Amino acid sequence: MNGSLFKAITFDFWDTLYVIERSQEYLDRRISEFSAALLELGVEKDPEQIVDAFRQGWKEAHYHQRREGKEIMPWGHLEIILQQLQLDLGSTSKDRLYEVYTTFTKRNPPRLNDFAAEIMQNLYSRYKLAIICNTGATPGTILREIMARDHIIDYYDCLVFSDETGYAKPHSRIFQHTLEKLNSTPGESAHIGDDPLTDVAGAKRAGMTAIWLAGEEKKTHPEPDFHIQSLMDLQRIIGL
Repeated sequence: MNGSLFKAITFDFWDTLYVIERSQEYLDRRISEFSAALLELGVEKDPEQIVDAFRQGWKEAHYHQRREGKEIMPWGHLEIILQQLQLDLGSTSKDRLYEVYTTFTKRNPPRLNDFAAEIMQNLYSRYKLAIICNTGATPGTILREIMARDHIIDYYDCLVFSDETGYAKPHSRIFQHTLEKLNSTPGESAHIGDDPLTDVAGAKRAGMTAIWLAGEEKKTHPEPDFHIQSLMDLQRIIGL
């Protein structure tokens, strides 16, 4: 497909533009920070209780994102966590825990995916570019800071984060909202992401070309229009 057929290209954030660390050490750091913040407030909880509470919050948020296209905001995450820990705290204490919970990614930032900066630099003068991100535990305000730190934020015409819209991929509305901001139609737009449901199915439901970023090609439903193994492979699809 000739790149001239596209007017706009949108990118997923997590595991497409950025790669986040997934290790026991990373989780331990997150739990340790939250536990220390609780101790500051005079509350002591077993780390395993906090792990279980975090996982329950992420599980519920994940379910609503994927099944309903609805974003559970970071405040919602925190409410679930506190409920699981059977804690009834005042607003000042909640504000402190919210700060620790949402800014962890800023202190432990993800890394730019391979070739991401190079590809964006090549694309931005030729296409309208956007990010469509299911934010999860880290609000869009923090992700903007990370992108600015890495000097890539200016490549994008718009940044759409689910905690700011209330909609999450695969809901068509978040794709439509982004294309409206780009003044582009679905038929002249492509979306690139790693998730078969939120990125591939979501983009195709919205009428966009779906480009699936995955290490190896497997059967997905619906099938993507294109499969790439790295961002550098975009060159053969959109003619960089």
